[in-house]
Amino acid sequence: MHIKKDNITFFGLLYSKDGVQPDPDKIKAIQALKAPQTCKQLQEFLGIATYMAPFIPNLSSHTAILRELMKKDAQFEWTDAQQKEFETIKELICRATTLAYFDPKKDTILQVDASLSGLGAALLQEDKPICFASRALTDTEKRYANIEREMLAVVYACEKFHTTQTEQHQGRHQGRSRTGCPNEIVVNGWPERQREVPQAIRKYWAYRDELSVEDGLIIKGDRIVIPKTMQKDILRKLHEAHQGITKCQLRAKASVFWHSINRDIEDMVKECHLCQEFGRSLPREPLQPQEIPTGPWQTVGTDIFTLYGEDYLVVVDYYSKYPIIRRLPKGNATSQTVITYLKQIFSEHGIPSKLISDNGSQYSSQLFTSFSHKWGFQHVTSSPLYPQSNGMAERFVQTIKKTLAKTLKDKQDVYLALLCIRTTPVDHQIPSPAELLFNRKIVQLLTDSNPQQQP
Repeated sequence: MHIKKDNITFFGLLYSKDGVQPDPDKIKAIQALKAPQTCKQLQEFLGIATYMAPFIPNLSSHTAILRELMKKDAQFEWTDAQQKEFETIKELICRATTLAYFDPKKDTILQVDASLSGLGAALLQEDKPICFASRALTDTEKRYANIEREMLAVVYACEKFHTTQTEQHQGRHQGRSRTGCPNEIVVNGWPERQREVPQAIRKYWAYRDELSVEDGLIIKGDRIVIPKTMQKDILRKLHEAHQGITKCQLRAKASVFWHSINRDIEDMVKECHLCQEFGRSLPREPLQPQEIPTGPWQTVGTDIFTLYGEDYLVVVDYYSKYPIIRRLPKGNATSQTVITYLKQIFSEHGIPSKLISDNGSQYSSQLFTSFSHKWGFQHVTSSPLYPQSNGMAERFVQTIKKTLAKTLKDKQDVYLALLCIRTTPVDHQIPSPAELLFNRKIVQLLTDSNPQQQP
């Protein structure tokens, strides 16, 4: 222990009677740093800069170019622009301001500033800086009007410095808890060591390089990171159509994330009593090979099935696997009725080159043959010896029947269940049936209200 010293150093900072400033030895080490060669080295340098942020006005405006290299799909390319910003940051750190100690008896001034790229704030007493703060704007915030950005700067500054003055131990603990907010750590930088991360978000340490904040939401790639309080509701939405484990995980992969989401989905499906009740499937019969179409709506299959006394017509596109369902009038599953509904579907999606069906009476009638000739599509029926040659449609009949049965028994919205089937990726490499058919993403419960129109 040293008594009556003029100054002391602690955790990279120098404390004296005049205030606090970065340790000069640390400054020399930073000044000698070479340009980063990898994303990891750049992240370490930005972490150092973030630690020095309280001593540097508007630091975020000087790190924009370097932060671009940290984005998920960015290529690490070090040019003159990056080198110039790197040297500027080092120079700012070397000229870091000495901060005065906060005095609750003195008047305090909070200064804020908003530019087109970032927000800045300074806490002052007697014109001496107590602390600086800054952050970059998201793409959405950059489109705000000037007055909106200025108000955003006010809100940011008030939130940033809301724990500066405290007189009770309880307040200090609350302050530490709040500064452990995931959004704040993602925006301002993670600690250098995992053990320094608040316990509540330590599980995301492995994903820290992939996280960003947009419109107040934490994003991992294209997926929203869901807080603990909302995970049960999201699981329910993922399982709206009572799809299996793989399909639910594919839906999640397209839009939402938390660290244990795959395990939670697996547990949820295994515990679903309806999925267990309807889970047993008949052994698959061998399918006759079919020519694979090269584009959407060239070849479609159709079939009719009955569920709970109601007849349904199903049409499925062989390319995208997009299913269309129509409930037929009760007791009227005739050839003419099927033709009427097929005309409606073809008027919306176009006439396919080939229509595959079984040999049911609705499809083998002279009336249906006349319809195929008049509308100009090739009608192919499955062989009586091999009815499974219409396998795509018949397979979807089983999928749709199970989906409708579980949804109706669960008293859920049938149309939302169909939407889930249409918007779930086919597999890990192939997008959803809707995206394959329409060449765009369509809105569903787990996407925002304005998805990108191009896949």
